[in-house]
Amino acid sequence: MMKMTLSIMISMIIATILGVYGQGMAYFMTDYAVDINPVYYLTGFTVISLLLYVVSFILASLLMKNKSISDWKVSGALLAISIIAVPISMFSFFVTAMWWG
Repeated sequence: MMKMTLSIMISMIIATILGVYGQGMAYFMTDYAVDINPVYYLTGFTVISLLLYVVSFILASLLMKNKSISDWKVSGALLAISIIAVPISMFSFFVTAMWWG
């Protein structure tokens, strides 16, 4: 179960980085990778960020169902995921919507 816990933490970190720094990374990718409109990169980063948050939530729910870790630790993890994921997802979705006009 340590692998699942590590997977949750890594996916949360990556999702947070993509959600917060997606704009800068979109400009970077446009400059140094395929030269397309950065809004497409930002949209991709936002979707990946949202999916990683959902995966983290599902993995934490599986930990709770398997009873491999105490319920209060998993409940704390689910609360932390919710506290982090909701505002960052709302921010990245808002920024992406503004970029699309």
